[in-house]
Amino acid sequence: MAFDDLLAIRQDIFNLYRKKGGEGALFQPESFWPHVTIGFDRRDLFIEDGIYKGSNYCYARIHLVK
Repeated sequence: MAFDDLLAIRQDIFNLYRKKGGEGALFQPESFWPHVTIGFDRRDLFIEDGIYKGSNYCYARIHLVK
């Protein structure tokens, strides 16, 4: 599934949430970084912790082995 597909789903959720009276400022469909969590310390880490999960960010170089 492409990022655009996931973003469209999140936009649909947002629209439904607002239609049912939800506060729009509490959910931002664009604030979304699809990722795979490989590991974490005591809990998952988030942008509030200074952890960015974009495709252009990595803590260390990764060496893939086949």
